[in-house]
Amino acid sequence: MLKFCLFMDWSRFRKMVAMLAVAGFFNLPAGAAERVALVVGCANYKADPNLVLDTPVQDAKDLGALLGSPALGFEVIPVLDATVEDFYAGLRKFKTHAQGARIALVFFSGHGIEHEGQNYLITVNASLETEDQLETQTMNLDHVMKDLGGTGATVKVAILDCCRNNPFARTKSWVKTKSAANDAVLRALGEAEIPQATLVCFATSAGRKAAAVLREGSKNSPFTELLIDEMAKPGQPLRTIFENVHDRIAEATAGRQVPTVKTDNALSEVFRKTVLVAARTVPVAPMVNRTPPPPPVVSVPQATPQAIPPMAKLTPASTPRFVPPPATPATSSTATSG
Repeated sequence: MLKFCLFMDWSRFRKMVAMLAVAGFFNLPAGAAERVALVVGCANYKADPNLVLDTPVQDAKDLGALLGSPALGFEVIPVLDATVEDFYAGLRKFKTHAQGARIALVFFSGHGIEHEGQNYLITVNASLETEDQLETQTMNLDHVMKDLGGTGATVKVAILDCCRNNPFARTKSWVKTKSAANDAVLRALGEAEIPQATLVCFATSAGRKAAAVLREGSKNSPFTELLIDEMAKPGQPLRTIFENVHDRIAEATAGRQVPTVKTDNALSEVFRKTVLVAARTVPVAPMVNRTPPPPPVVSVPQATPQAIPPMAKLTPASTPRFVPPPATPATSSTATSG
């Protein structure tokens, strides 16, 4: 084996190892969960009433309920209306519990901001009066991606439903002058920033805002609503789930919101082989016995036997004697001479 490894390109060897792991060739460490998810929703921002969002907490609750259901079987670590301290504590717990897992998933719904080439996820206690508070009051997305990669999970997923209109870009002068264009929404990640065997999905493409709700009365953001619907479908690989969400969101919003999906290209095939909900097996009905049934037995009532009278005794009749008829006397003729 050592001789074989020496002559094999290291990147090809790592790819082969990852593919074997997906196929179940390696066993999980003792006590490790197969699927672990960190689900964060931030809605009730304290610094400004204009920052409050309607759906993120409900998004986190509903997605967490699906992931934790028997059909998907995730260990879910929920962090609702997270302060920056809550977010860091949840991330530490996630990294510990997801060590050696088959699937490690991080979901964030709330405000996000880009500043000087860095992406930040905003927690509910952030005031951001100065730009240096980004490092102490928010969660740097790079930190999340680093800890996600550090789990060593076979398949890693990061879902960010936070590319929305950002009030910070209008109220904080330092955001206006030092952040990128397009209202300081999260920027796309480069390939070098994505850990191996990781899929990253942004709810919308750079420079586009996400719709608030898909229909009147909806409790979830359009992205999360359709994500939940697609994740619950049996037999769908991860890549297909996000492709369907992409197409459905683009159609429902007439192209105003288009999700962005990026993967580690070296192992993109992994996501076409990883299924969240096993396909339903249809029980095979037993073969029908096609031998025709025997004809029904018709019961014919039998007639009551009638008593047969004894046969009459026949006495032979006396045979009469034959009596010849009396003879008729002959008439004599007299000869006359002339």
